[in-house]
Amino acid sequence: MWLREKYIRPKSLERRDYQVNIADTATENSSLVVLPTGMGKTVVALIVLGRKLEEGNILFLAPTKPLAMQHYEFLVEYMTIDPENVLLLTGEMSPKKRRLLWTEKQVIVSTPQVVQNDIISGVKSLDDISLIIFDEAHRAVGKYSYVFIAEKYAQQREKCHILGITASPGSESRRIREVCGNLSIERAELRSKWDADVRPYVHEIKMSWIKVELQDNLKKIASNLEKVLKKKIDSLRSMRLVWKKQISVTKLLELQKIILARLHAEGKNAPKYLYQALSLQAQAMKINHALELVTTQGIKVLNSYFDKLKAEARSKGSSKASKTLINEPMFKYAMALSKMAKATHPKIPKLKEIIKVQFMAEPDSRIIVFTQYRGSADTILESIREIPGVRPEKFVGQRSTETDKGLKQKEQFEVIKRFRAGETNVLIATSVAEEGLDIPSTNLVIFYEPVPSEIRSIQRRGRTGRKRAGNVIIMMTKGTRDEAYYWTSRHKENRMRREMEILKSEFRGGFIGPSDTVVAVVEEQGKKGEAKGTVKVPPSRPGIDIPEHPTEKHIHSVQAIKKGIINDKTPVDTSEGFPSRLSQEKIDEDKGPEEREPSRNPVEEVNVSRPGGQTSLGDFTYPSDISKIEIVVDYREFNSEVVKHLSRMEVIVTPKQLDVADYVLSDRVAVERKTVTDFLSSMIDGYLFAQLKKLKTYQNPILVIEGDGLFATRNISDDAIFGALSAVTLGLGISIITCKDSMETARFLLAGAKKERKKGQPIKLRAGKSAMILSEQQRYIAEGLPNISAKLAQRLLSHFKTVRAIFTATEKELVQVSGVGKTIAKAIRKAIDEEYKL
Repeated sequence: MWLREKYIRPKSLERRDYQVNIADTATENSSLVVLPTGMGKTVVALIVLGRKLEEGNILFLAPTKPLAMQHYEFLVEYMTIDPENVLLLTGEMSPKKRRLLWTEKQVIVSTPQVVQNDIISGVKSLDDISLIIFDEAHRAVGKYSYVFIAEKYAQQREKCHILGITASPGSESRRIREVCGNLSIERAELRSKWDADVRPYVHEIKMSWIKVELQDNLKKIASNLEKVLKKKIDSLRSMRLVWKKQISVTKLLELQKIILARLHAEGKNAPKYLYQALSLQAQAMKINHALELVTTQGIKVLNSYFDKLKAEARSKGSSKASKTLINEPMFKYAMALSKMAKATHPKIPKLKEIIKVQFMAEPDSRIIVFTQYRGSADTILESIREIPGVRPEKFVGQRSTETDKGLKQKEQFEVIKRFRAGETNVLIATSVAEEGLDIPSTNLVIFYEPVPSEIRSIQRRGRTGRKRAGNVIIMMTKGTRDEAYYWTSRHKENRMRREMEILKSEFRGGFIGPSDTVVAVVEEQGKKGEAKGTVKVPPSRPGIDIPEHPTEKHIHSVQAIKKGIINDKTPVDTSEGFPSRLSQEKIDEDKGPEEREPSRNPVEEVNVSRPGGQTSLGDFTYPSDISKIEIVVDYREFNSEVVKHLSRMEVIVTPKQLDVADYVLSDRVAVERKTVTDFLSSMIDGYLFAQLKKLKTYQNPILVIEGDGLFATRNISDDAIFGALSAVTLGLGISIITCKDSMETARFLLAGAKKERKKGQPIKLRAGKSAMILSEQQRYIAEGLPNISAKLAQRLLSHFKTVRAIFTATEKELVQVSGVGKTIAKAIRKAIDEEYKL
């Protein structure tokens, strides 16, 4: 039977009752849909999308560009509306073009970062969006863009409708509930492969486990590293900072926070052993990482890491931990053994055997090999090229380093296209390929190593068994953390299934929607813990006794109280001026296994109305009379939390490419923002003063240092830090403002911008530079051209010799300069030739 919906092409999709039933619920309520991979979450989204299309425009969000492209192609293929009305929105389009396209198109598919930037810069308001679909909705936690977009959607449109879809919401109930709170979820539709209505469509995935034995030479390296690690842990034990002889990476991360907190609290009076402990903790983390590489990845990746450590130790301003570690005799011996080792990791020959057997049995096979590290991806690629019939290709993220080049967006699309078409038949992929990519013909997925995250394990497995039965092989090294990670992920998956059943039962009555009454709850405990008073929620809701007088703040929504998401003892961190949420720990594709920070209690988002058109969040009240305030922000600063806060304050945030400063408040005032860590790092490497000298081109330059622990974050003497601060203020004449967090920074910027506007000071992106020598003046003029950085300005001047020659050059002549493409050349000519208009 075919699926029949108004905006879906006839006889194009099979009708599945569970998809239609889920879509019925999701059409009426903001919903979270949890379905196993390959069970058609996108079809559910398509049905709901079609039903909401006549109420307004649709926004379909996906976390990665390849996944957004996949959704775009799916919608174009199966929807009856004109493909011209479906848009794949990318950051490569100019803001001016995006502003126009937002008004012209009915369905917009995009990554959240692009949409967030357009909201903040005023390019787009979400008031005409009838539905937002959040794919991989489990990401809607912490500071991820999904959270901000959902928040702004609720502010900008009276009747909001949200659909979140995911296969793996996570194993922690607090995280699942946080996702529901952040997306204002009213209903949850959850299915597993065991449910009766889903079971007929499930393709079995056969799981296999292959264990390999570590060679003696690799065991010897690991043994030496373990001895060094034991020595570091024993030192920490002697300081009574840890008690166990063995300590996990998670506990080491917790220890770092404890030490830093003590250093910050005790300031100058902090005992010296705490600084030593901080260095020992950093060394233990590095040794742990080396241990993982040698036992689970191999010599090549390990040697690359050792080389990185040596370079780090030799660099200016290097940490004491790196210097100490590479001079540790036992560690030096391990590095020497690693350099002499010739054998590959035992996983490599076994992997080659698996792939060879697969292609002998099924010559038209498609295989995806997942690995945690790019270095391992390179090793695998080189090793399997020689297998007859194998056409391998690497699929990694966009980030590039000096030694490893990432794949640009277009290149990623092409890699997937070739794999789907069969031009390549083995994909060696890092985490970028884990989420959502639909490659129906993949019949074998190989884990080069287990991952401790249940979400990532489910996502990896979900690349097979989509249209037919599939196979998954997990490779493990015996007696190593490979085995520990495997059992960790299995335990988390089992826990996730239990949490899903609990959540399903909770949602039978449905969550209270976002329009329901919101109650702020404040508590103070007496000296002995007794409650000093109580405040009750409205009579229509369950009454909860809570203390009355505040010292520690708690904020709850009625929906959270009703459903048991939080209770009157749930603490809230309001240090940022609004209820904090769980941080999402997203493992970087080139780093070690996922290690979560200690979980905090979840809190639903709360908006409390105030008289006079003001909105209060936590301790800070956002004024309602600041809509005309504008602040210019450098593109590189645009994804910071400061910019999000400014947007929440209804400030007009204008992104520009600034060669000087992060924020420009007027033609007189420019602000450079540095976190404590950034300040200390740039102070050591000397970049700080070179950068701040440029800031002096403004009449009132300001340096904001954000965060706590200026004198405790790194093992740098107080005198050195005071010397740097005095050099900035007395030597350069630059004011220094300290802010405890991103909220305080935003509030300071707003106050400064308002003051400048009262004086009638316009925003001027560049102040006069009368003190510059001639060459600086020439470069300054060249840098004012569109998309021209300091380096490109130098290249232009070196090529054309004079500013006049640059201004009279044709597009054809401009593109002869390295780094100047047709787009930049055209923009330069346009800026020079077109008539000035206000």
